[in-house]
Amino acid sequence: MIFLRGPNLLFIKPHKTASTSVEIALSCLADDGDIVTPLIPEDELTRFHAGGHLPVNWAWLKSGERRYLRDFARLRTEGKLPRRLLPGGRGKLYSKAEARFFNHITPAEIDRRGGGDMLRGAYLVSMVRHPFEQVVSRAWHHKALARGDEPIAAMIDLAIAEPSPNLPYLFSDPKPAFVIRYENMAEDLGHLSGRLNFDLAAHLPVTKGANRSSRAGAADLLSAAQKTRILTRDGAIFDAFGYSR
Repeated sequence: MIFLRGPNLLFIKPHKTASTSVEIALSCLADDGDIVTPLIPEDELTRFHAGGHLPVNWAWLKSGERRYLRDFARLRTEGKLPRRLLPGGRGKLYSKAEARFFNHITPAEIDRRGGGDMLRGAYLVSMVRHPFEQVVSRAWHHKALARGDEPIAAMIDLAIAEPSPNLPYLFSDPKPAFVIRYENMAEDLGHLSGRLNFDLAAHLPVTKGANRSSRAGAADLLSAAQKTRILTRDGAIFDAFGYSR
């Protein structure tokens, strides 16, 4: 999540839509009065090297933010992480319990945490991706976390069995004023860049590519039965954004 006070823009990031790259680009516009939420360590390093603003105004207490920055400085200089672990054993730089606003927070959660005025008063931006491709990307993420030999088809079934991860971002109250389409990234970023008077594409890094060992598209990986299940689960996204079935 990013909130930029100057242009009054709030960016909320769904899952597996290349939203981390856009968030990093937007953070290059942030200052100390904005809200920038933490990323996983490897993406935080990417943001640092891209010149993005490090997390600020995201925690319930300033002490949590100071600790985060100390831990991140140690990661940069010594390559060490604190002993707070994510599933799969990867290090984490903060505890979600200390975060008022956090990565992949939904609009409903922003509202519950006292951000309702910001949520309803800002220009709300989110992202979307064809659900078939989003599910496959999620499946590769599960496979990377599992660190095993599970076939990708089994990971796809696991991803489909989850509640639709992106419906809360796209059909919230309020709905986003602008939705960046993964498949139309260049044009949509151009629109947003014009609004911000800032070239987002020039600051767009590549993140998380290592999770996916195959570049085969969803059409090659999904069975007919899997596609039917996704169509049932994510029908509202297909309908609202005109995705092919």
